[in-house]
Amino acid sequence: VFSYRIAKVEEESAVTVQRMLRKYLARNSLCRYRTAAALKIQTSFRRHAQAKHFQMLLDSTVIMQSFFRSAAVRENISFSHFAATEIQRVLRGALSRQAILSYLFVQLREDTAALTLQRLFRGYAVRNGLSFVLSAAVIIQRFWRGRVLRSKFFAAVVVQKYLRKYEAQCCFQTVVASTIMIQAEVRRMWAEKYYYRMIIASIRVQAFFRGRLIRRKLFHCGVAATEIQKIWRGSQAVRSFTARCHLDERKMAAIQIQKIWRGFSHH
Repeated sequence: VFSYRIAKVEEESAVTVQRMLRKYLARNSLCRYRTAAALKIQTSFRRHAQAKHFQMLLDSTVIMQSFFRSAAVRENISFSHFAATEIQRVLRGALSRQAILSYLFVQLREDTAALTLQRLFRGYAVRNGLSFVLSAAVIIQRFWRGRVLRSKFFAAVVVQKYLRKYEAQCCFQTVVASTIMIQAEVRRMWAEKYYYRMIIASIRVQAFFRGRLIRRKLFHCGVAATEIQKIWRGSQAVRSFTARCHLDERKMAAIQIQKIWRGFSHH
């Protein structure tokens, strides 16, 4: 009977050891499966986050490229428009100056022709009137009067010449002053336009770089937050798994103690 009890106790001990070993192997396999599943989930989530971040960077790059290309096209069009405007301004100025010079030349030629006709007509009238005078006194008077008339006529021509020269100089100075004022106004407008374009360009460049710095800071903050969440969740999972394993071991120890105590109390 004593040997039978010893064999029975040994058999129960072997069954208990086998059961504990199988439970340990089952828990170890379950831990490996859970760890592999957690790693798989983390890998998929990180891949999804990286793909989303790459798509965002790709969209931002495309937008920046389209912006800079449109800016370059607008700059080329603006430069072509400015060049065409400058060519038109120079051509119109040349045509205006040519028209003004032609008008002044025609006016001067008409005034000279009128003066020549007046001089010839007056000379003919004087000579025709003096041809009827007889004697040397009449000839002397004619000579003297012709001399007086010629000196007066020469003085009038000189006065008219200087007067017209002064008027032409005044007109030319007025045209030059108007041209200089127009050029100054056009240059001022061009300078203001260029200054405004430079301000707009500097503001856009500053906005671009500030946005890039802010996005970089946000990206680093997101990476740091992700790392903190990963570490915290991992520690929570390890803590929960450890607590569960200790609870299972305590339950099994309590069951084993109860079983041994019940077997002892029955015997």
